[in-house]
Order: sequence, then structure tokens, then C-alpha cells
Amino acid sequence: MNLRSNYSCTFVLPTLEKFEEFGVSLGQLITSSFVIALNGELGSGKTTLVRSLCQGLGCSSLEFVTSPTFVLMQEYQGRYTVNHLDVYRLESELQFLEFGGDELFQGGNVVLIEWADKIKNCLPLSRMEIFLEVVSQHERRICVSLLGDVVCPPLLAYLSGFDVSL
Repeated sequence: MNLRSNYSCTFVLPTLEKFEEFGVSLGQLITSSFVIALNGELGSGKTTLVRSLCQGLGCSSLEFVTSPTFVLMQEYQGRYTVNHLDVYRLESELQFLEFGGDELFQGGNVVLIEWADKIKNCLPLSRMEIFLEVVSQHERRICVSLLGDVVCPPLLAYLSGFDVSL
């Protein structure tokens, strides 16, 4: 599956506060039936970003937003139902399909997937991909790509404010 990005940007956020603000603001702009594939090395901030996205999506009890590494998925309620997956421990894409994970993409929910590259052939064609990279203890380089027919003018306007393409 070779899908071109219809928008891409790369930028660095200098502090944890700015990183969290980015996630909250992004969450406020997300509409239902939205999939975000998160990738990056261990400790790059995937779960922190999910927590911030959930805050922006209006989820309560943010202290319960933790990485579902051992349970595979957690569900949160906000403006939309949020399905948070961590597929790190999966051994194959077949395991994801046997779990019924692909059905989550059809339910009108917001789906946030940590370590999404492990199931890349199962992901829907229309999605946002976010790659996180550690620059320093507090700085993160973020690469955001919108794939398929993801069109959301407020989201594009927000992301274009960061677009410095490093």
C-alpha cells in the first residue's frame, strides 16, 4: 500500500508544555471517524500525546489514560468515543485482525494507535500519521502527515502554523 500524503509538515516543540498544548489543540480539532497512527522510539512521547489528545477531545479522568501495552486497547469517552491501542506486543498483523482491530475503523470513533507501523497494512487509507523523535530531554521533533481523503480546513490551518519542514 503506497499512499501519498495530501499534507505533511515537520517541526520541533521545545518544551513538554508546548508538546502537551499541541496535543490538546489537535484534539479539539479532531472530528469523529478519525484515525491517528503514532510512531516513534520508546520514550518519545506517544502516550503523553495521546493523553493530551484525549484532553482536547473532552475525555474526563485523564489519569486513566495510560499505555494499554498489556491490554491492547482502552476506551475513553469524550466528545466521541476514543479507542486507544498500543500494538507494540503484537507479533503480527494477523493478531490485530484476529482481535478485530480493523472493525474499530468502521465505528465512527476516534482511534489512536501507538506503534502503528507494526500494523501498517491494516490501517485505513485515510488517516493522520505522527512520528515523534527525541531531540533533547524536553524537545520533540514531530512529523505529521495527512493521508487519503483527510480534509479538515481548521486542522490544516492549525498545522500550517507549525510548518517549518526541518
